[in-house]
Amino acid sequence: MATDPPNGPYHRLKPSLPGLSREALSSLLAELVKQKEELTEMISSTTAALNALSPVNRLPDELLIDVFLHVQAATRSWPRILVICRRWRTVAHTSARLWSRLDVGTRTPHARITASLKYSGDLPLDVTFDRNVKVSAILDELTPHISRVRALCFVEVSRDEVSSVETFLRNRMPSLRTLHVRFDPYDEDSEYDSDSDFDEREEEMAFCFAPVSGQFPSLEELVLRAVGLRAASAAFPLLKVLQLSDCNDEEMSLQSFVSMLSGLHGLRSLSMRRYHSTRDDGPPQSLPQSLHTLTLEDEEEWTCTYVERLVLPPNLSRLSVSRDAVPDSPAEGLLSTRAISACIPQFPDHPESVRVLLDAVQSVRIDLRDAFNRVSVVGTAGTHTISLAAVARRRCIMRPNPADELVELFSCAQVKDIQIFGIDDEHETTEDDWWNVVCWLRSIKRLAFTVEYGAGDVRDSILWRLGCNLNDADEDYPLVPRDLEELRINAFVDDSEELLEKLSHLLWYRQEHGERLSRLFVAISPRPGRSKTQESNAFPHAKYQATLAPFVGFVHCRTYGKWFADWSYTPPPAPMVDANITQ
Repeated sequence: MATDPPNGPYHRLKPSLPGLSREALSSLLAELVKQKEELTEMISSTTAALNALSPVNRLPDELLIDVFLHVQAATRSWPRILVICRRWRTVAHTSARLWSRLDVGTRTPHARITASLKYSGDLPLDVTFDRNVKVSAILDELTPHISRVRALCFVEVSRDEVSSVETFLRNRMPSLRTLHVRFDPYDEDSEYDSDSDFDEREEEMAFCFAPVSGQFPSLEELVLRAVGLRAASAAFPLLKVLQLSDCNDEEMSLQSFVSMLSGLHGLRSLSMRRYHSTRDDGPPQSLPQSLHTLTLEDEEEWTCTYVERLVLPPNLSRLSVSRDAVPDSPAEGLLSTRAISACIPQFPDHPESVRVLLDAVQSVRIDLRDAFNRVSVVGTAGTHTISLAAVARRRCIMRPNPADELVELFSCAQVKDIQIFGIDDEHETTEDDWWNVVCWLRSIKRLAFTVEYGAGDVRDSILWRLGCNLNDADEDYPLVPRDLEELRINAFVDDSEELLEKLSHLLWYRQEHGERLSRLFVAISPRPGRSKTQESNAFPHAKYQATLAPFVGFVHCRTYGKWFADWSYTPPPAPMVDANITQ
């Protein structure tokens, strides 16, 4: 190889470096660096040309922005798209919509906050602060743009930041539609013995939110946790949703609080969970006529207090009352055995009461073990829904008695549909309890229930009381409910043959008394721990169909499935019999 570097590219040459002089090496290095820069530029332009041919880069800017918005909705790390390519970065920076949503987490770089405020232009801002975010400095940067803030959500703010949040909320926000402010309801500095079974922590108010008239003219949704609310109705002329929770406002009387609620004339949804004022005497106050949903979750003394002091509007379509668990014996962890109905005043002074709504109920669903480990009852009257719940399960103690609850709550109603889910051993219901239900609720036309495996003697359940123990036909035996049209049974049983015998006797007995059942749905599993194929083969579907069909208008049999007892399940138009199962 020649000592002097020839003209042309050097990136493929392998010069004998030890044989070159210092001057030659310097010249060679300079030429290589120059060509490296040229090659880098060529690679970049070639890559750009190649990327331009990809399908995604053929999209117009408007569609590409829509794609970015979907990415933004799915992940907080959406700014990674800025480093994919030059065009994406350019398009992203020209879209104000993409920057108008600002989600601030503990790892959100300050540059992203600055970029959102810069590139969002004049569009409304939707700002969310995650838990443990230091909000003080960010709120200072946000203040010049406060007129653009449309949604402001504090997921949970440290009590060290109370003054910053309170100061910021004193500003007028003409565009604000949604405001969520949540603090930890317990002050870390308060004295509390965590090892004691008797020392209960009490919620403490972080600060009092007291806006003035005209401060939030566009606010539609307000959610406060551990924050007191004292405001004139003129402060929220458009408020539709109000949620208050975990706060003891000892400086506001209950009468003043109720009066404030009655003045929110556009309110559609009101939710209160452990939100307390100072009790005092006063007349009931009418809730806004626009209110459709009322949710109360508290100890029964407070739910009773609110229900007595609030006159329910005639258009109320959903009422939900839940009772917190109050240990009778904290050392043993046993829950209160008081019933759900205890949180409802039985004889209120005003006519627009919960009792009036309960008496109008036509459809009832009772979940004996819902997702929150509660007994819950949902009653429906047309478009009106009344939901009642109580935490009722701990250390194998199940309260209240669901059969007693149904009679207590709906004995004066014309209930036509009842769904009962989750009957098991831990509900202290007996044969006589269920007999009481069908005697009192005589208007039932459709009945569905599930009996969980492990319910001990199923003969003590509603399954047997509905007629499965009618071993002897007796003309004087009271047939209840008389107008029953549809029955759905969803259960684990050890002896499907015995169940078939009892069911056929029940259907025959009703037919003999002129009360032929129109529809019967049976879903049975002999015992758990089997595969679906084994369960299907163990249940004699065809035999059930053939035996029961003469006594009922339509019969449908399947292997056990919890969904089966739900009215939303629609069976096939013709009876379904598995061809591979013989009688």
